[in-house]
Amino acid sequence: MITMEKQTITKLKMITMEKQTITKENLKKIYDIACSELKDILIGYVSREPFSDSVTLSSDKVNHMVALSDEKQKTVLSKYLNIPKDIKGMVRSFADACDVLDISKTLPDFSGLPKPKQKIYLSLYKLEIIIEALNEGWKPDFNDSNQNKYYNYFYVNDSAVFSYYVTHYDNSNVNVPSALYFKNSVLANHCKEIAFKEYEGYYLP
Repeated sequence: MITMEKQTITKLKMITMEKQTITKENLKKIYDIACSELKDILIGYVSREPFSDSVTLSSDKVNHMVALSDEKQKTVLSKYLNIPKDIKGMVRSFADACDVLDISKTLPDFSGLPKPKQKIYLSLYKLEIIIEALNEGWKPDFNDSNQNKYYNYFYVNDSAVFSYYVTHYDNSNVNVPSALYFKNSVLANHCKEIAFKEYEGYYLP
């Protein structure tokens, strides 16, 4: 598997762990328009910091709040919180992925390999970079059988046409290179749309 440089991993962790502070007064405004499930969650956040005038929220907590909100509620959330951008909108190509990971867009030199191998390794490299960016620091843990690890499945018909078939998931077994797994099916489906040529180049050189 091709790994990122340590500084890129650190940057991803900083993005994932970014925290925001919101006053309890403004949190109450969000509470007033929230659904019942989100209201219960907000009460829990406040109870953890009972003697403070504000509450600190991780990006995961903000993402959860957004996921439980409709469009009207999201508008209110955005007044008081920086809503994280959707990674799918940020990564729509190999170049976008390089920008997100803050790495060079220069491709590795595989010219010393036979031409079919050049295409395979170049496609794999681009896929790994795109998937690393989409996963935002997430890595498959094959020691954790409770963790679903998603991957795209393709097939070739009798006319040698390469096409997408379905998105599967594994728990502890490995059916594709570990770097080609996703943390959820939404990202897997997005990747097969934006990196179809890379998948084809890897599986059908």
